[in-house]
Amino acid sequence: MELKLNETPVRTSRNFNINNIRIKEVEINKASNVFSGTEVIGAGKVKNVVSDFELAYGVGKDIENEVRKNANQIIQIYVQDGEDVKIINDFDSDNMDLIDNIEIIANEGIRANVIIKYKSRDDGYFYHNGVIRIKAKANSNVNITIVNLLNTNSNNFISIENVLDESASVNYNIVDFGGKHSITNYYSNLSRRFCKE
Repeated sequence: MELKLNETPVRTSRNFNINNIRIKEVEINKASNVFSGTEVIGAGKVKNVVSDFELAYGVGKDIENEVRKNANQIIQIYVQDGEDVKIINDFDSDNMDLIDNIEIIANEGIRANVIIKYKSRDDGYFYHNGVIRIKAKANSNVNITIVNLLNTNSNNFISIENVLDESASVNYNIVDFGGKHSITNYYSNLSRRFCKE
């Protein structure tokens, strides 16, 4: 199957080759088992439910639909003020396919740090497809670090979307060392109640 990824109406510089990407012979996995290689550290409030959503932009519609329909890891975190949260995903022979749907909610005025790490323990073929969605309420500040340490046989696709209230900020550091194919799409929008019609 050929995937069409990061299609955007406004292209980034052609020299970077990061928009309108075509990747051949990539299977969209249908992970059916719960991914048991995930550990959440330092979060006070964690649920296994997320808001219903449709991304404004993402890596690609087929990839996004897979997360909506077939996620085998769903995490919703209400970050608390001063919290340092880690979500660590270890891929191994028992945990080869991760389709994760992560929602992080920051209430008004809080400051928090979140690290999300994907790493493989051996050289098998691993598959990661995920959505990370941040809802940052007024005057909140969240620092997100995403670390990809998957092996070079693996595929890694991440769609990131932020919904920001007034004076909220979300800062990203993406450390992307792994994967045969590793594609990340980032989109932020201001909450509608702060947009003038």
